[in-house]
Amino acid sequence: MDCNHGKRSKSYTPDLAKTRRISKSGKQGCQFRVVVRSSLVDGKCKWRILSVTDRSGKPKGIHNHKLEVYAEGSRQRNSLSNEENIEIKELEATHTQAKDIRSFINRKFDAHHNMDHVYNETAKIRRERLGDLSPMQWTFIEAGRLGYFIGVGFDEDRRVTRLFLSHPESIKMLSAWYFVILIDSTYKTNKYKQPLVQLIGVNPVKKNFNIGFTLVSDETKETYA
Repeated sequence: MDCNHGKRSKSYTPDLAKTRRISKSGKQGCQFRVVVRSSLVDGKCKWRILSVTDRSGKPKGIHNHKLEVYAEGSRQRNSLSNEENIEIKELEATHTQAKDIRSFINRKFDAHHNMDHVYNETAKIRRERLGDLSPMQWTFIEAGRLGYFIGVGFDEDRRVTRLFLSHPESIKMLSAWYFVILIDSTYKTNKYKQPLVQLIGVNPVKKNFNIGFTLVSDETKETYA
């Protein structure tokens, strides 16, 4: 029997580690191994420890990591069930935060899942949702399905330089209350490392409403024009 934190897969290489998706697999190259053998004793199957070695067969193998104190700390013993996966998928669809998903799942199923379980499952859900589409392609299709107004700008190489999205109800509100428009791009970040600008309107009772979002290549006068 080998340690759960044993050697990495054969496909692992240092170069691959630089480009692969960051994931906490728990593999630490531990060489610990226990050799056991079963035998019949008084008509019953018994297991007997023959030796404790490392993978090379040297005696007195030891772990190269701290031992687990609680079983729930182990991913292998605490993987998500099908029911939990379904629940997480439904919660993710409503944009529930990961920490709230974890609290709900642990409370409902009397489990001890950590944040990595939730992060890995929600990342898997998003990959399945995209399918063969890029995030930008999926955004166009989904926004069109929901009836959003879409404005797109391209450069000479047909790369997207501006993308504007606005809900139909937001456009109706803007048509009625267009006197004040606030523009905010402070600390808005995204995977493309481009400014994400939020347009905000104000109604007659001084309540803000969202007009739309636009992804721009830069914040020059020409871009805003």
